Amino acid sequence: MKKAAIFDFNSTLFDPSTYKLYPGVADMLDDLRDTYRLFLYSRRSFDRGRILEELGIEDFFEAAYFAADKTPEELLSICATHKLSPAESLVIGDALSDELSIAHAIGAETVWLKHGIFSHASALATHFEPTHTVHSIGEMHKLLRGLKQ
Repeated sequence: MKKAAIFDFNSTLFDPSTYKLYPGVADMLDDLRDTYRLFLYSRRSFDRGRILEELGIEDFFEAAYFAADKTPEELLSICATHKLSPAESLVIGDALSDELSIAHAIGAETVWLKHGIFSHASALATHFEPTHTVHSIGEMHKLLRGLKQ
């Protein structure tokens, strides 16, 4: 059973072009926080911690991690710190070649939010198929709810 949902931030939950959360994100996180242990794993950029507070979503996450580069070692460290195995974790993101390939490499399930600038990427180029593919926040919410039932 999946215990943790580890989200990418930029272009997965947050639209950098509008500087707002995508519609439905706050409601989804609020709904899922009693179902999953929620984490954020994002690239370090500007003051992302402050942005989480401004957006009112910092309390949804058990922890937020901001890295210069996403690596398998860092993702494994996050799992170990929180006493999770990769097999108990879902990693959700928009970039196949970044957070999702790293998650796949350590044995975590992946959810590809196929929208935005990386939506035309091909799973063939990354040499793995994401475990799940969704095209909207609503689809993602429904999938994550369904995986826990």
